[in-house]
Amino acid sequence: MPLTYDQRSELRLAFEEANVEADRRRACRVKVKVPAKLAPWNGKKPDAEPPIDVMIEDFSTTGVGVIYGAPLEENERYLMEVPRHNAKPAWVVLRVARCMPMDDGTFGVGLEMCELLEAGDFAFNPFTGQTSQPARGRTMGKRTKLWFLVFAIIGVAISAFI
Repeated sequence: MPLTYDQRSELRLAFEEANVEADRRRACRVKVKVPAKLAPWNGKKPDAEPPIDVMIEDFSTTGVGVIYGAPLEENERYLMEVPRHNAKPAWVVLRVARCMPMDDGTFGVGLEMCELLEAGDFAFNPFTGQTSQPARGRTMGKRTKLWFLVFAIIGVAISAFI
């Protein structure tokens, strides 16, 4: 009996994974050169410390590779702001998985993605240095205020004549 397409695919994956090296990456990396900022993360909210400037070297669905001028401690957590088109930026909590010295004196840092957050859920934004204000309710426009004034004058005039 011939194998189905799904069975052949499953068998192919089994052969590919049979001799996987221990240090093989879990996901394909996309090479980029993009400046970014990492802010220290204390587990519940961003720290008030200023963010550090890094250069993103590559990214994948599981992590980000950056270049930085000093070593970062393994297991430390940082926050990265990810801009989104027509939406507020997202924040990603990243854990330092590895930090290796490079030939040019910089450090290659592998960051593993831990959590995706909404920037609007926090009062302080370490990337802008601003504290967000709570949203205010709707305010009345000038035209609405003018109509209230007109009706108030008419009401006072009617009550004066009655």
